[in-house]
Amino acid sequence: MKGITTTNSVASCGHSLTGSKIVFAEGGGVSRVGLDGTIIGGGLITGPGSLSVFCEGLPVSLDFDAITAHTPCENLVVTHCAAITMTGTTGTKVGT
Repeated sequence: MKGITTTNSVASCGHSLTGSKIVFAEGGGVSRVGLDGTIIGGGLITGPGSLSVFCEGLPVSLDFDAITAHTPCENLVVTHCAAITMTGTTGTKVGT
């Protein structure tokens, strides 16, 4: 089962993810497709995310969602050119 990504999760490039400041899962703010991304470098989570679970009107990000190329991709650091979300939570304790 894919897990929900949160501020406790990391991208495959090693950057931490951003997330909601009011909706939490497993102690971290839930990451949303199209709004959240990497804390460093400006990568945006593009999904696809969940088709049925939403946080603040946006699809919840899941493990293996795509992240846009971000700094330092322009310096040919490949891990930042095609990153994905990972190390998500189980999604069993979603709450506000």
